[in-house]
Amino acid sequence: MRQRILLTAFLSLSFVSSFGMIREVPLDQRIEQASLIVEARVVESTPFRNEDDGLIYTAHRLAVSKALKLDASPLDTLRDLTVVTPGGEFDGSLHVVHPSLDLHAGAAGLFFLTSRKAYAGLERAYVPEASVQSFVQYLSDGQAQDPFHTYRDVASELFDVVREQTGAPLTEIAPFVPAHLEQTAPGSSANLETITNFTPTTVRAGVLEVLTINGNNFGTNTGPATVFFDDADDGQGGSFGSIDPEHVVSWSNTQIQVLVPSRVNGVSAGTGRIIVRNSSGQDFQSSSDLTIQYGLNSINSGGQIYRIKTLDLNGRGGVTYKYSTSTANNGVDITTIPDATARFEDAISDWNCSSDWNVDVDGTTTIAAPVDDGVNIAAFDSDTTALPSGVLGRATSYFSSCGGDTWRVTGMDIVFRRNGTDGVNWYYGASPGGIGIFDSDFYSVALHELGHHVQHNHINDTSDVMYFSLTQGTTSRNLSTADVQGGADIVNHSSGFSGCGQSGMQNYSCVDPPVPDFTAAPTMNCGSSATVNFTDLSTNGPNSWLWNFGDSGSSTVRNPAHNYTSQGLYTVSLQATDENGGSTETKDNFIAVADAPVSASCNPTFAGHNNCCRIGLINVTLAGLNKTTDTNTEGDPLQENFTCSDMAGLEAGQSYPISVTTGPSNNENVRVYVDWDNDGILEAGELAFESINMLENHSGSISVPTSAVRETALRMRVLSDFSSISSPCENIEFGQVEDYSLLVAADAAAGIPGEIASLQVDKNANPAWLDLSWGASCGVGASDYTIHEGVIGSYYSHTATECTTAGATSFSGLVPGAGSRYYLVVPTSTTAEGSYGPDSSGSERPVSTSVCVATQDATVCP
Repeated sequence: MRQRILLTAFLSLSFVSSFGMIREVPLDQRIEQASLIVEARVVESTPFRNEDDGLIYTAHRLAVSKALKLDASPLDTLRDLTVVTPGGEFDGSLHVVHPSLDLHAGAAGLFFLTSRKAYAGLERAYVPEASVQSFVQYLSDGQAQDPFHTYRDVASELFDVVREQTGAPLTEIAPFVPAHLEQTAPGSSANLETITNFTPTTVRAGVLEVLTINGNNFGTNTGPATVFFDDADDGQGGSFGSIDPEHVVSWSNTQIQVLVPSRVNGVSAGTGRIIVRNSSGQDFQSSSDLTIQYGLNSINSGGQIYRIKTLDLNGRGGVTYKYSTSTANNGVDITTIPDATARFEDAISDWNCSSDWNVDVDGTTTIAAPVDDGVNIAAFDSDTTALPSGVLGRATSYFSSCGGDTWRVTGMDIVFRRNGTDGVNWYYGASPGGIGIFDSDFYSVALHELGHHVQHNHINDTSDVMYFSLTQGTTSRNLSTADVQGGADIVNHSSGFSGCGQSGMQNYSCVDPPVPDFTAAPTMNCGSSATVNFTDLSTNGPNSWLWNFGDSGSSTVRNPAHNYTSQGLYTVSLQATDENGGSTETKDNFIAVADAPVSASCNPTFAGHNNCCRIGLINVTLAGLNKTTDTNTEGDPLQENFTCSDMAGLEAGQSYPISVTTGPSNNENVRVYVDWDNDGILEAGELAFESINMLENHSGSISVPTSAVRETALRMRVLSDFSSISSPCENIEFGQVEDYSLLVAADAAAGIPGEIASLQVDKNANPAWLDLSWGASCGVGASDYTIHEGVIGSYYSHTATECTTAGATSFSGLVPGAGSRYYLVVPTSTTAEGSYGPDSSGSERPVSTSVCVATQDATVCP
């Protein structure tokens, strides 16, 4: 019979395993928070499914012998009470939740409990007040133990402390019979002579490695015979856990061979001593520690041990989390704390880049509770999903089998404690140096919880990310070599899997793809044509370039020269890629080509008082125009013409900020006129901006009328004067005048709503992956995009592969179906999906049959 000090586990075809990081809850806090403290023994444990939430719990019937703190319950009802813990086996399913108090028949000790509303079929039940710290277990040698402490004198270190703090007498309920104590805990005086050695001295847990233990007097593998490992769930030297019979490879009087167990089966084997119990019930302890390099989850099913596989759950080679935005029941939208999401993503990057684990975060959800529903959440808890006292975070992995011999992860959820509850004050800083002595480091906890999703168990190294607890004011942010090797181990074990309609997780490449950037000279060109030289400034070493010059011209040269043959404003884009992917940088209205504006019908005159007093124009800034001229000293030109060298590109119907800087010594008046109709006459009605009696800084905005002439240089005149200005051609007493060019872009061509341009399909580093990128929609209100895949030769058979890109104009990691495929990118808005594009005859393609399709709108773009 399998023996375990703190946990008995059951296995079935599917189950959920949950791990988490805890911090110590002091004894006095547990005494204060518990509504009932009793000495009791577990009589029986019965799993059940709760109708309210569909989750599995276990009801433990306790035989109470003493009450140290009483609630309002009548004494006679305490003789036989029920404690409910999350998890258990029921009707072919198993939920295993950790940290959670795991109890088994015969376990006895001190319970710290809190009353709870009735579960389905239970009128009244209690729950552990502080998860695994709610039970101080009696050991066979008269001592007691919880995850952080060993109590050598139960009477003075526990009973007397509770009575002193509560002021209540100890109440006898029923006799406590020491013989009822389950003798599963190895004695502290275990013989050190029987085990002579063991090999290897360093092993990996949960990966089917065999440990050979040599010695004598081991007896046979019958009765109480078993092997105990130091349990890493409470640190080295804490409790010990025994193996399942299935872990025994061979057993003789002088040699035992066992598979080193994993936490999924109830034992999180950690570095520490080995204890052998022979068939006569004698315990023999090794004289040296066995080192557990790392431990990974495995499954015991049908009498056989299976390794876990992680899957490609998002179609991009890995797993995607969604941030929970739920605020129900005093919950916290995690996206409202940018530093929290930043640290969570830093932690993801650490695991991805070190161990090739392949996960990301994309989008949000209103789901706040861990459920095996295919949505992987990262959330803060709420009143209804509150984590137990002392628990900083809980990571839940969902498992299922395929064909009975393949076990894989089907989902993952992480829940963090809300800031300010249970005395937790999160430190979200990027640097560990800023943490306060009473802070809990969110980055460290995120790394730890994500480590459990990498399928790591706890490890008995207080400095390691995967140690079971975290002390306030400390950080644990550096993945060890063992952490990295363990993560790579399970990814490599999974990456080649293909079966049951699914494929294994693909190794993540942490080499950053190219980041495109570029410049050009000249960007402002006076004349009806111009040659512009473009220079690639992309980082991360692209090896492929695709330029779009905005006039239907393109190039794949790294640093091309392009000749523009028509006047206008041109938007330029550069897509820079390599084998790791890439993206596109677009610069709107980047290149201007235009003849000089028509001559002005008049120019201002100047009085004899100019060139004094530091009065005049210093800088003019508008859109792409940023011109600094003189320094307001005597001898500066009174009027200057920059119309053929300095232009600003604008769009009709839009407003743009303008800033004019004048001399620093005197208040001045500024007026700006624009010849919007390009007739050479700057009229009073073409006053675009004015700032009266201001010192130095004159700022506001210019609105481009929809009647403005397009793609032709328009004169903009900027005037400053100490005196008032009434027209663009009047006498200037103390001031200056400067002329510039404005170029209004041509209207966007009409098209089908939601139509996009420049759909680009590229291979990723993995030959099976595709990266899509496209231009923004021309549809009004379009805020998101769907991606559809079809089979070439059957053009109306397309189905949706992605119902949202979260507004992004690119999508990475698309895995194409078999055969030749085509792709449609469709913009969506709150009321219409838009166009799927015309077919070869010019007719609109019909909509997809996918459920994510909204109403189609066939009107033209405004």
